[in-house]
Amino acid sequence: MIDAYELTRQALEASPESKDQSDEDVTESVSSEVLVPVSEPSEWPEDRDAYALKFFQLVVFNFFIPLLTPYAFYLLLNAAFGTGSISDAGRWRIACGTGMLLMQPLFWLFLYFIAIHLR
Repeated sequence: MIDAYELTRQALEASPESKDQSDEDVTESVSSEVLVPVSEPSEWPEDRDAYALKFFQLVVFNFFIPLLTPYAFYLLLNAAFGTGSISDAGRWRIACGTGMLLMQPLFWLFLYFIAIHLR
């Protein structure tokens, strides 16, 4: 695969105005043209309250689909330690969701013992 430097050098050599330039001039013009400035992101990440709400909703579904636990922890970390401020409702959702997330193993253990005793 041809890299951007080589492709630009070939294009400059093939153009009519670059035929009178020396190889050193081509190299200097290519090296200055290859650099592309990095633009800032157009959208910033969501605020902590949105992460807290998603976390709380996901924890409720996580009782029945435990495979979502890693994503729940990701949302918890973003809501708890993200940038910006968080409202009281967001703090409440984080606290309740964390409690529910930590109680899920007990919930599954409870269902297991019920299933054993109902046989």
